[in-house]
Amino acid sequence: MRPWTTCTRQSTHSPTSSIANCSGTRKRPSNGTTLEADAQPDTIVIELESILPLSRTAIDVDVHSRKRALEWISEKVCAEFPALDAREIYQALQARERLGSTGLGEGIAIPHCHAAHSRISAAFIRLASPVDFDSPDGAPVDLLVGLIVPESESHEHLTVLAALSTAFSEVSVQAALRSATTPAQMRDILLNGCRQLG
Repeated sequence: MRPWTTCTRQSTHSPTSSIANCSGTRKRPSNGTTLEADAQPDTIVIELESILPLSRTAIDVDVHSRKRALEWISEKVCAEFPALDAREIYQALQARERLGSTGLGEGIAIPHCHAAHSRISAAFIRLASPVDFDSPDGAPVDLLVGLIVPESESHEHLTVLAALSTAFSEVSVQAALRSATTPAQMRDILLNGCRQLG
């Protein structure tokens, strides 16, 4: 099991940059990802619907540190995949964070790692209170999508990561996610945000 190093932030990144500006104009996500030229929004959404079920979406999760947030994501994913060990997933997520924060800015993070697993799996949570994530803009994080990717997988996760990053860069999507009153509503908002990428 290993962390993946895609999107490790460069040390020259401005600490005051963010993934979206105040006008809501889309720009390249701060983690450097871009959507593949032939990626279709509907295809991306279908894939996300599969890897991010409602059962792994939660709002107002009561944790008070990055460590506990990563543990929560690990436990949630592994509860549905007994072959995975939650402690090992947590350690892989932590190892990835040591390479550079997966915080995107604006209170959003996409922690991720590789694991001995047959398919990409995700968990999406909104925290009751933001936690420090060492993000480039210094803002604490309250919206997280955790991604667990098979060790044998080489590129599929890049499209998913780019789609999520780009959807999160929309100020309107951020606001709607924070205003959602149910996990189903929050998940639908994220999926719709990805659907509108084209």
